[in-house]
Amino acid sequence: MHTELSSRSTTKLRTQLERAEHELGNLRFQALGLTRMDALLANELASVYLGLREKYRGVWVDQVNFCSTISDLDGGTLACATSTSLNTPTLHHLAFEVGSVDVREILNHLHQSSDQFDAKVIASAKQEARTLGPRAGRRDLASHGAIDISECFSHPRCYGTLQTYWEIRNYNSDIKGQPLRLVENMVSEAAFVMIHEFGHLVETAVLSQGEEAYALMLEALEDGLLRDENGRWLVKDKELREAGLTRRDARLANYPAYSNIKRGEGAKRKAVRDVAGAPIGYALGSYARRYRDELIAEAFALAITAKDPELRARLAPFRQVLVDVGIARTRR
Repeated sequence: MHTELSSRSTTKLRTQLERAEHELGNLRFQALGLTRMDALLANELASVYLGLREKYRGVWVDQVNFCSTISDLDGGTLACATSTSLNTPTLHHLAFEVGSVDVREILNHLHQSSDQFDAKVIASAKQEARTLGPRAGRRDLASHGAIDISECFSHPRCYGTLQTYWEIRNYNSDIKGQPLRLVENMVSEAAFVMIHEFGHLVETAVLSQGEEAYALMLEALEDGLLRDENGRWLVKDKELREAGLTRRDARLANYPAYSNIKRGEGAKRKAVRDVAGAPIGYALGSYARRYRDELIAEAFALAITAKDPELRARLAPFRQVLVDVGIARTRR
């Protein structure tokens, strides 16, 4: 699949991008917000997205809003990826059980067959449906999720302020010998954010392949980020003992993630980030050490775009795992 996307008409661009996805069988895909953007930026982000979809055919995205209003995102959020299986797990499961990806058809089926479903399941499905918002009827509940990019990138002053801010943070971190906020890469800030958010849905897609596939992905990332070229752990047992941690705590399977946050474990999470997260931060940037979810998304983006060939080489096995588990194609 190859589409020469328009760099002049955002209306044509939207039609082209949606048609490309529909040809892949993704019939509910919607490209939102493109007509509110500068044509060149819209073309850049649409081209990046299409390139990712051509390579990573196993990642099913039902909606991308390229210019989400700031009020629709949490304060200060530049972009977000919403996982269907994590954010609307009941509806996602029912999409396969009922045999429909349409929220209205699923809710209608629950209503007509209420005696076949637990009351808690029905209540959960209705609650999740309300969180989907006004475009719920167009969503594909069997998909891996949706992506929202802030309108900030479409406003030159806002985008310029963001670029300057990241430059200043990188400069100050470099002087202090601390991990950079944004590791040097070969694409624009907007494009990097798009690839990062797509990386979140790559994680969701791997999760959908089962525990073994997910474990293979984490193992490849551990080898690239937490071991040296001879296979020795970069975080030594002495460092772990001094921080009150075990080797198990330093494994990526147990690294702090949005899905495993527990009350009362704040001190332990901080210790893991300080010790096990140190080599991750220096390799992928300070944002990556916050949560495993961000680590995976940042690793995905840098595996493709990092200027440092050594870093791309360290992350190459991670990219190969995505091929091995059926998420990516070997060639575009």
